[in-house]
Amino acid sequence: MFKYLKSRLLFIILFVIFTAINVFYLALMDVDIEIAIYPVTICSIIGLIALVIDYLRIQSNARTLKRISDFVDAASLPSPDGSMEEEYQRIINDLSDIYKNDIISFRESESDQSDYLNMWVHQIKNPIASMRLELEHIDSDEARRLKGELNRIEHYVEMVLVYSRLGSDTTDLLFEKVKVRQVASSSVKKFKENFISKGIHLDMAIDDDLEVLTDRKWLGFILDQYISNALKYTSEGRIRIYNEGFRVYVEDTGIGIRPEDINRVWEKGFTGFNGRTVNNSSGLGLYLVRKAADSLKNDVGIESPEEGGSRFFIDLTKKEDIYD
Repeated sequence: MFKYLKSRLLFIILFVIFTAINVFYLALMDVDIEIAIYPVTICSIIGLIALVIDYLRIQSNARTLKRISDFVDAASLPSPDGSMEEEYQRIINDLSDIYKNDIISFRESESDQSDYLNMWVHQIKNPIASMRLELEHIDSDEARRLKGELNRIEHYVEMVLVYSRLGSDTTDLLFEKVKVRQVASSSVKKFKENFISKGIHLDMAIDDDLEVLTDRKWLGFILDQYISNALKYTSEGRIRIYNEGFRVYVEDTGIGIRPEDINRVWEKGFTGFNGRTVNNSSGLGLYLVRKAADSLKNDVGIESPEEGGSRFFIDLTKKEDIYD
């Protein structure tokens, strides 16, 4: 109401001025004051009624605009009141058409890019599989090292696919009861050669009966990324994978994360001070982990062990609560 009265302040002031002029003129003509009050009262009542009707009309138009604001439907705008509002609506219609055309073009471009990435991922897997088959017949330290590098390549290819899927309007989530130890074991198996070639000891301590409602593939990707990071930043020592209730940890004895970087490692492209010491650090892995965890409605985080290194976790409690 206050905003409306403020917008009509000029008309209200003019009405008061004209009324005062009429009263002053009647007073100069020696007209009885009671006679002068009568037309002033009538005009005031009519003016107040007109003000109320105008206020209700404005409120109705405002409600209409609020309803269509989320849909950007210029065709549903209320009828213009005057040439200025008509011109405003013409501009809005033009901008709306431009916006819709841009959205269509963007979605077509995004779809083409996604299709290309999916095609590239599936094509690149063929030479990787061929190289793996060749190396299966060779038993040497060099062959094991090359297998480890192939594991890393496959992981990076999977990151490309995940990045593409997380940016789309739909995801292929399939929630089911999953044994967490089985998912963790599958992730560890992917990096078996990396553990061996680097001489990193693995300690798996996840309860056999830990079962949660989640998407097996996306949970696997999160654990893959945790393990990949742990191997990347750990030159000696061990990597421990364990759980405390529904919270699953991946802990390493690597270079760790500086305290001032802990809250930023989930940002897209952020590598941190220690991350810059590794040439192939992209700053995308943990960003994708956070996006995947958000899709699963699970929390992820970092803790700093007193003995050094890093300890990443995913909290699967929320999904278990939803299932119950």
